[in-house]
Formats: sequence, C-alpha cells, structure tokens
Amino acid sequence: MKGPKGRGVWPRTVTAGSVSVKVHRVKHATNKSGWAFVLTWRTPAGRETKKFADPDAALNEARIKAGQLAHGKVEAADIGAADRDELQAARRIAKARNVPLVAAIQEWDRARELSGDSLIPACESWSARKGTPHQRLKVGDVMDMFLKAKTKAGFQTAKNHGHIFEDIKKECGDSCFDAITPLQLNAWLEKREHPVTRTTFRKHVVVLWRWASKQGLLSKEIKTEA
Repeated sequence: MKGPKGRGVWPRTVTAGSVSVKVHRVKHATNKSGWAFVLTWRTPAGRETKKFADPDAALNEARIKAGQLAHGKVEAADIGAADRDELQAARRIAKARNVPLVAAIQEWDRARELSGDSLIPACESWSARKGTPHQRLKVGDVMDMFLKAKTKAGFQTAKNHGHIFEDIKKECGDSCFDAITPLQLNAWLEKREHPVTRTTFRKHVVVLWRWASKQGLLSKEIKTEA
C-alpha cells in the first residue's frame, strides 16, 4: 500500500493495488482549525464520502478503506459478469429504500419464513387490512393511557376494574395493540371458567379496543379483533 503523496499538498491520495482513496481539505468554519478533511472513494453503488476534523485520522481511515476495497476487488475477481450485474442491481434497489443490502436480505428471509410461498399475497392482505396509518403501541401502554384517561374524567375504572386490565397486560402486554389475534384473546378469556366472569372480562376488552380506535390507536377502516 502506498501512503499519501505530497505532504502539505491537498488533496492527497492513498493507494492499495488498483484502488485509490482521496482525502480533500475543505474549509469548515465550525472546526477549530478551520478545515475539514473529507475521504472520497468509489463503490458499485456510487461515490462515497466521510468527513474528519483531524487530518491524521482522515489519512489513517483512508489507508484502512483502500485496503478494504482492494481486498474486495481481489475477492470479486472470480465473480462472473451476470453475478456482478445482479449484485449491483440488488444494491441499487436496497439503496433506493435506504436499507443496507444485507439487512434487506435478512428481512426478506424472515418474511419468507413467516409466510411460506405466499409473501406477496400476505403483504397485500396486510396492506389492505392496515387501513389508515396510526400510532403503534404495546397493549400495556394503551391500557395505561386508557385508565389514566378514565381517571381524569372522573370514572372509577382503574379502581373497580384495574385487576382485569392488569390480567390481560400480564398475558399480552408486550404485544403490539393492533397485532393482537383472536387466538390470543380467546386463550386469555378461556382461562375464566365461569361464564359470567368470562363475559365481564370480554366486555372490558371491547370497551378498551373501542376507546383505542376513537383515539386513533387502531385503524378505523377495519373491524378490530376484540
């Protein structure tokens, strides 16, 4: 690897193999020295930059970056043209969504695992079901808001029925409120063996979900699970 040429002259270039990384000096009023030092290099996705206040730190990073890029070029030498085209296309798509390529692949893999061979239909169904955008909160958070609002309005809901809400919070308080399924609610209700108790618990669930919908915490276009 060759070090930067032209001490005291900017920009400086650090090279490793066929790769070069430049360090530019630009005026920067907020830095103590009055200058900033900016790395620039090329990737398949386009031009990249990184800014430093200290020239030595910038040059050191340039050496590291040049070595990394050179190593990557050696590894990529055995990749065919079709593979390179696919990789570049994938990077362009991921960059357009502002998502790192590896993170995008991991997300796709998890979504595929959950939906099997029905990823697109599952997404379309979710999109249709989602309705108007709303604030996503956990069940426990919504319950706390509900009880606080009722207490402020002069109702004794928290005092008289707080144990019911604490019960469901214990069951699924960490789940997203808009993602609770009928199976979860039924499993919770079935623990109440007495039919009167079960009906009472169910009524409070309905009241909670209706209140949340009016507050914009659930989509108004869809029927809630409660």
